[in-house]
Amino acid sequence: MEWKMVRLKDLGDIITGNTPPTKEKSYYDSKDVMFIKPDDLVENKVNLIDTSNIYISKEATQKSRFVPKETLLVSCIGTIGKVAILKEDACFNQQINAIICDNKIINNLYLAFYFLKANNYLKKIANAAVVPIINKTNFGNIEIPTPPLHIQEKIAAILNKASSIIDKRKKQIQELNELSQCIFIKMFGDPVKNPLGWECKKLNTVICKIEAGWSCEGDQRQRKPDELSILKISSVTKGYFDENEYKVLKNNQEIKKYLTPNKGDLLFSRANTKELLGATCIVPKDYPFFLLPDKLWKISANFFINNITLKYMLSQDSIRNQISDLSTGTSGSMYNISMDKLKEITITVPPNAIQLTFASIIEKIENYQSHLSSSLLELEEYYKSLMQKAFSNELRFA
Repeated sequence: MEWKMVRLKDLGDIITGNTPPTKEKSYYDSKDVMFIKPDDLVENKVNLIDTSNIYISKEATQKSRFVPKETLLVSCIGTIGKVAILKEDACFNQQINAIICDNKIINNLYLAFYFLKANNYLKKIANAAVVPIINKTNFGNIEIPTPPLHIQEKIAAILNKASSIIDKRKKQIQELNELSQCIFIKMFGDPVKNPLGWECKKLNTVICKIEAGWSCEGDQRQRKPDELSILKISSVTKGYFDENEYKVLKNNQEIKKYLTPNKGDLLFSRANTKELLGATCIVPKDYPFFLLPDKLWKISANFFINNITLKYMLSQDSIRNQISDLSTGTSGSMYNISMDKLKEITITVPPNAIQLTFASIIEKIENYQSHLSSSLLELEEYYKSLMQKAFSNELRFA
């Protein structure tokens, strides 16, 4: 069946947003209409928006751009290619283009998934020197593969189902993180308040070694089996080890430090945003093909405490707040903590038998979490393949 290539401007009305004057306080006092900014959208996902961080008055809609529910939004300035479908009427700012689809020829969910698939192309045509921007003319001239409407609806349903399965898997992983935190608090209590009266020690007495990695240049692509790669800070920020967060070392680089993550290692992010500084994870197996960067430390505990208990000690908000307070940096930049300052933090040290019980429980949870993470990777690869086939007319329907 033949697919037509149709320019976006011929598939509906394209509207660029606008922000009501912020000096008019009355515009923002009322909670009548959602006002959407790119921060309300999540990358690599079709957002369905029915609430907003900002609301404006009905009067303010005359100074903005008002569109009805089911309108498609695409961020076209700054962060390019975030996609959303409104489930309520809304206004939106100038970084976003809206498409009110002609539902006789284009399905809005089909078009939303196409923009996700075409994200790299969108970034390519956003070629401004300083702030990436897709102007309205270029946006309207994007050609969209447009099969018959019933085929669009089937493709949208399949991709939406696949995306939903991925979301559920991510939620399972997150809920396991929350379960582990709850078990820690139940067994040990807050490590600063120390409600159970455990012995307290500075980290410098329970840590026998902290090793920093080495940072180098790398390519953002999938590694081949024989290639070395450098881990990204984001490999630890979820609270578990994410083996998909790496860059492949560029050829002919002299490796100045060969520090790899091995099973049971505790990794610590010594540099990041203020919120993510001090993120930790336990490595589930040996990874001889990964190198640690200098912003990730490998921490080894001594006989006073095991690595799993120490990881959850360092993950508690009360300890993370201390790490943040001891860090250096400014708003908008990356914060850092030194080894010496980290070692001065005091934690509780529960009896060894209780630590071992806790570690045994957590190992079972994290083994299952690792299984789910591997499954998530497979689902995401399948989803990418499905997206490619869907918009290349390679799917076959009964």
